[in-house]
Amino acid sequence: MISFRRSHPALRDGSLDRLHVEFSENDAWLTLYRQSIAVSDDKGASRFAAGRIVDAAKPAGRPCEAVAAVDYFVAVHEGDLASGFEQEVRGIDVASECGKKRGSGTADLPRNERVKVSIGGVEGTFLVDETCGTTALTADFAKRAQVAPVQGPNIETIAAGAVRSARLATATVTIGKAVAPDAELAIVDALPDQLDGVVGLSVLWKFELVRREADQGLTLEGSDQ
Repeated sequence: MISFRRSHPALRDGSLDRLHVEFSENDAWLTLYRQSIAVSDDKGASRFAAGRIVDAAKPAGRPCEAVAAVDYFVAVHEGDLASGFEQEVRGIDVASECGKKRGSGTADLPRNERVKVSIGGVEGTFLVDETCGTTALTADFAKRAQVAPVQGPNIETIAAGAVRSARLATATVTIGKAVAPDAELAIVDALPDQLDGVVGLSVLWKFELVRREADQGLTLEGSDQ
C-alpha cells in the first residue's frame, strides 16, 4: 500500500481510499506516485512510491519523471538505492536524454507563498506548495496560456489542500530566471483565493533544490548553474 502522510488535510475523510479505487491507468498511477512522494516526510514514507514510479512512468511515455523522482528521493529524502535499481534509472536517464528536460537558470522561492509564474508568455499567480505532486493550473489560466490537455480520462490530484479532478497537460514553466521544460501539469476547474495555479513537484524536482536557512524557502538551481 502506498504510504501517504495521513496528516495532510486533503487525505482525511476517506480521500486516500477514493484515490486508490479511481487510479488505474499509467498516467494516473504516475500522478499518484508523484503525489505520494510529495506528501512524504522522509525516505521511509516515500520509498515504495520512488521504487514503483518507474513502472508507471515508462509506459506512460514519461520516463524522465521517474528519473526526477528517484533523484529527489536520494537528494531530498536522503534515500538509498539498490545497485541494480540505480543502474536501471541511470540507464533510463541516458537513453531518454533526460538532461534536456531538466530545469535551467535559478530562482528563489518563498516557502508556501505566492510567486509569479509564466507559461506560454502569460503570467499568473501561483502558490508554492511542496506537498503538491503535479503542478496545477486553472482551466481559465490554461486557456489564456494556450495549454491544451492531452487525450485521456480525467485523473485526480491534490492542489491547494483538496483532491481535485484534472486533465493532464505539459508545458514549459518559467519562474523568474528558472525555466522548467516539458513540465507535467494538471488542469483543474478552479482554485481558491484567486490563484491561477500551484507549483508542485513536477516543476520543482527538475532543479537541484537548496533549502535556505534564513526563511526556509527553496532556491532552484538548474543544470546549467
